[in-house]
Amino acid sequence: MLWLIRHRSRAPLSGFLFFAGTLFPVLGFFNVYPFLFSFVADHFQYLASLGVITLASAGATLLFRRLRIQPGSVGVVLCLALLATLGTLTWWQCGMYANAETLYRATLKQNPDSWMAHNNLGIIFANSNRSGRPLNSTRRPCG
Repeated sequence: MLWLIRHRSRAPLSGFLFFAGTLFPVLGFFNVYPFLFSFVADHFQYLASLGVITLASAGATLLFRRLRIQPGSVGVVLCLALLATLGTLTWWQCGMYANAETLYRATLKQNPDSWMAHNNLGIIFANSNRSGRPLNSTRRPCG
C-alpha cells in the first residue's frame, strides 16, 4: 500500500523502510551478541522508532495546517504534556536503578528464571556476608 501511494508522498514509505531496515538485523535472523544473554532484544526498537516518531510528527504538522490550527500554541501544549508524562514515567522507572541489588531484585520480579540476575545477586550477597530477603514489591521513585 505504501508503495502504491508513493507518488503522493514518499514519507510513509521512507518512515516504514527506516523502521524495518533498522530493526531487521536484530529480529533474530542473525546471531548478535546480546542474544547470548537474552533471546529478546526489544531495546533495539528504540532506534528504529525514530522513523515512526518522525513520520507521526510530520503527519501532525500537516494535519494542523490542513485544519488551520496554529501548530505553535497547540504544539507547545502537546509537547509539554508529553514531556511531563514521559518525565513522570522515567522518575518512577529509575527507582529500580538505585543500586545493583535493587536492579537485580527488580529483574527477578519480572523474570524469576533469569540466571544472570540470580548469579549477580548471589555475588552481591556473598560479598556482603548476608543472605537474600524476599523480594520487596514496593517501588520508590528516584531522589
